[in-house]
Amino acid sequence: MKYRLRFIAHSAAVLAAASITALILSSIAAQANQRKFAYTYEATTAPKGSIEFENWVTWRYRDAKSGSSRVDRFDFRHELEFGVTDRLQIGLYLADWTYNERDPEKKARYQHSGIEVIYNLTNPTTDLIGSGLYGEVLVGDDVVELEGKILLQKNFGPLMIAYNAVIEAEWEGEDLEERTGKFEQTLGISYELNR
Repeated sequence: MKYRLRFIAHSAAVLAAASITALILSSIAAQANQRKFAYTYEATTAPKGSIEFENWVTWRYRDAKSGSSRVDRFDFRHELEFGVTDRLQIGLYLADWTYNERDPEKKARYQHSGIEVIYNLTNPTTDLIGSGLYGEVLVGDDVVELEGKILLQKNFGPLMIAYNAVIEAEWEGEDLEERTGKFEQTLGISYELNR
């Protein structure tokens, strides 16, 4: 009986310590980034002098054409962002790479590196509408990508609405002879329940 009570007390202490650690780590992680959306960009930029390191992981799943087997692919991005001025932010994509279990030649493969520039034109809280310009250049083995975005945003207290108009051009292949382009739009709505 004494051993059982000691085990229960030990388990409760471990559970309490794990819960407190998780609470502390989640509050630290919540303060690490102010971005509200995963895909839609906001018109605001990082404060002058700030530096942030971001790691992105995107999991892609699809059924293989052969029938029952599936394909899992993971895309990774390592980005270093700098707040140059209160209106200008620069991001360096140190390495974009992919991991595909089904690729027999290269399971892990480097894709490209690049630079991203965001310039804030107007403030989404004090102006009629917040706006910004986004430009991105990616260069890798047999690939060059250019992307431009118009960023629009309006803040109504805790409510934020963000819209992006995106145009992208890509050249691939040994001589960059394969060309594609696309236009897309994104919309994000966020309501902050608690700061």
